[in-house]
Amino acid sequence: MSQTSKASPAKRQRTEEELTRSDIWHDDGSVVLLVESTLFRVHWGVICLHSTFFRDMRDLPQPADQPNIEGCPVIELHDSLEDVEHLLHALHNTLVFNKEKLSFPFIAAMVRMGRKYDFKNLLEAAMQRLQEEHPVTLEKHETFLQRAIAESRYIPHTIVDQPGLVFDMLTLVRENNLFTLLPSAYFRAIFHHSKNQWHSYELQPMLQTFETPPAKRQRTEEELTRSDIWHDDGSVVLLVESTLFRVHWGVICLHSTFFRDMRDLPQPADQLNIEGCPVIELHDSLEDVKHLLDALYNPLIFNKQKLSFPFIAAMVRMGRKYDFNNLLEAAVLRLQEEHPVTLEKHETFLQRAIAETRYIPRTIVDQPGLVFDMLTLARENNLFTMLPSAYFRAIFHHSKVRLKNSSHL
Repeated sequence: MSQTSKASPAKRQRTEEELTRSDIWHDDGSVVLLVESTLFRVHWGVICLHSTFFRDMRDLPQPADQPNIEGCPVIELHDSLEDVEHLLHALHNTLVFNKEKLSFPFIAAMVRMGRKYDFKNLLEAAMQRLQEEHPVTLEKHETFLQRAIAESRYIPHTIVDQPGLVFDMLTLVRENNLFTLLPSAYFRAIFHHSKNQWHSYELQPMLQTFETPPAKRQRTEEELTRSDIWHDDGSVVLLVESTLFRVHWGVICLHSTFFRDMRDLPQPADQLNIEGCPVIELHDSLEDVKHLLDALYNPLIFNKQKLSFPFIAAMVRMGRKYDFNNLLEAAVLRLQEEHPVTLEKHETFLQRAIAETRYIPRTIVDQPGLVFDMLTLARENNLFTMLPSAYFRAIFHHSKVRLKNSSHL
């Protein structure tokens, strides 16, 4: 059944006031890209230099009713906002591919946009990164297999690690018909899964209802202490015991769905506020909250070779309670370095435990009673996959300490 094709005026009736100008807005730009409801003013010359698709589009006669903004034609792209932002970042930042590691969302955007719009150089650069992780020659396959079998966990060489990366890369390869990468990608995913099938755990955040009894809110600001964490442009104040922290909703909500939902709820009329910021009382230890804020405002903290146990414990408790998933996962990875959760790693773990004269943690700062503190943390927070190793470590450590302190040594 044939129908007359008609341009839909309704889709073109959005005014500029209904759209949002992005930060990528060059005043001397010659074309405006419309993605979802966001506008990007860029240069035909820059885009066409790298894409035959856009070069051909520019050279075509434009329709009389072509929408324009400030004399620039508006081209609507039906791609994700994130992909277009990554594309424009790559086109306007010549050093971006010089980074040792690039994020997977960026690489995926280069593949999708490169194939769709014929950005050949960007596609080739992204493919080189993927081929570093998934070799396509027989010579490199042997090294790839040896390294995959030997490594305790997969650490990407050219792409920033993230949860589920091996499966994300496999999906990207399959969806974009990158056939030469498929054998290595499938092997990596299957081998990773078999190594980590015992790794799965479900950590449900303990959602708690925040109640603010009026009696507890009658304390005046003079009775409270401002902490060193006090940002003058902060938008929310956290009250812990009798200490105040002025921080940013945006920073906290970026990492926590719990606080994101709280922020979006209607606030009570008698909501206590300080300098126009709502005050939220947290019933957690002062130390745990300080560690949490230190992690949120210090992006390099997890780059340290060793972190203190109180910090790791705070990330586990606060991560589970308030749904800081990325902080929780980072802390759990540290704990799993000390207490392996796969059968393959258990053998090495047992051999090392038997051979070592005393336990020296690899990723956590040593302290008296650490093995028992880690066991308690695992039990209290339902980190079930770590319990066998944690119990063994505690029992074996206790036995060795008893022998060491006995007269038989």
